[in-house]
Amino acid sequence: MDGNDGTVKLGTLNMKPDRCFNLDSDVSVSSPVTRQKAAAAKQFIENHYRNHHQRLQDRKERRRALQRRAEEAQISNEEQEEIMRDLERRETEYMRLQRHKVGIDDFEQLTVIGKGAFGEVRLCRAKNTGEIFAMKKLKKVEMLRRGQVEHVRSERNLLVEVDSRCIVKLFYSFQDSDFLYLIMEYLP
Repeated sequence: MDGNDGTVKLGTLNMKPDRCFNLDSDVSVSSPVTRQKAAAAKQFIENHYRNHHQRLQDRKERRRALQRRAEEAQISNEEQEEIMRDLERRETEYMRLQRHKVGIDDFEQLTVIGKGAFGEVRLCRAKNTGEIFAMKKLKKVEMLRRGQVEHVRSERNLLVEVDSRCIVKLFYSFQDSDFLYLIMEYLP
């Protein structure tokens, strides 16, 4: 204990045993870039937990619906248990697939269907399912040079948040060292 107030001095941090860490007043205010990164991290975490909670609710609802159908069909208890075990196996496999990190190697690029200021839009096919998507491939250097990073981030966030039949659905977004990829539903 350093001070008369019961604090422990740890460099520029003061820690009161009964409180969280307190920063000294000499710590400078964060930069706009730091605030932007913090906001992006906050958005990511909120989206992650919102989606996780929704997936859990959906899973419970599927289980309840299957139990109701099994009871209505007057299936024996043994058959009901087998059906529920099968559902659990399928749910586990689905969750395993959801944890897979998606990347450019998961898609076969077919043809260019549009060009824009930062890149192009390609028709592509998911290698594992054969589904057709539109792949927006954006050059990161161009976005930075033109100061459009925030606009692209806003577009991506909008596509993630909005659930409307009037706006294309964003399925995946990922990046490599040169490009940002947005994998969206393809509307011919």
